[in-house]
Amino acid sequence: MKRLRVTTFNIQHGRNHALPGDVIDLPLMARNALDTNASLFGFNEVRRGELSDIPKFPDTPRILAEAIGGDYVFGKAISLGEGKAYGNAFVSLLPIISSEVVPVPDPEVKTGNLYYETRCMIKAVVDFEGTPVTVVSTHFGLNRDERDTAADIALDIARGCGTPFILMGDLNTAPDDPVYEKLASGLTDAAAFLGADDTTFPSDDPRTRIDYIFVKGFTPLEAHTVRKVVSDHFALTAELGLN
Repeated sequence: MKRLRVTTFNIQHGRNHALPGDVIDLPLMARNALDTNASLFGFNEVRRGELSDIPKFPDTPRILAEAIGGDYVFGKAISLGEGKAYGNAFVSLLPIISSEVVPVPDPEVKTGNLYYETRCMIKAVVDFEGTPVTVVSTHFGLNRDERDTAADIALDIARGCGTPFILMGDLNTAPDDPVYEKLASGLTDAAAFLGADDTTFPSDDPRTRIDYIFVKGFTPLEAHTVRKVVSDHFALTAELGLN
């Protein structure tokens, strides 16, 4: 059996949650991820500075990838101003065969009462010891209608990719959410499969789990959260077996 370790981590812009204020500490985020000994990393709430003179907007995907020692893909979801891109990042120690950024359309009619934010997914195919594996790293919206759309897109990718499949990210979805049931109907929740203690948010008083690693074509072998207050979420890691 071949074993693959993956980690998903909402870094909240790179802000050190153990300190007051907006202290950006990307080396800390990278060390926390590296400590999981994963080969694939999905990061949420990632700033990418496109200008050199905005200190709070560094080129986060590049910095994380250089610290980890892998290749990266950035998925821009929105702009927070000139030179201020924001979205998700995927870092891989495995060869990346292909990648694309998949937009998640905003609902035509918004039925929720929480903040709406345009989202996206990074879809990458990596070479895992000769086996192509499709990985989706994403951050779902706060409202049910946003999450429904995102879940449908993720499941469509899983059904159509023809490879083992991994979905990971901050899905803003508790286990009693109908969106969770939709995902679990077609994919395996690695932590739930193992009965792991995987509450991920908030890191200083973890009460719920909204960060997930879902798989198809893998057997979850181990899963746990990294219980360190680094970001406002715990990182979640899983070891997956592929026959």
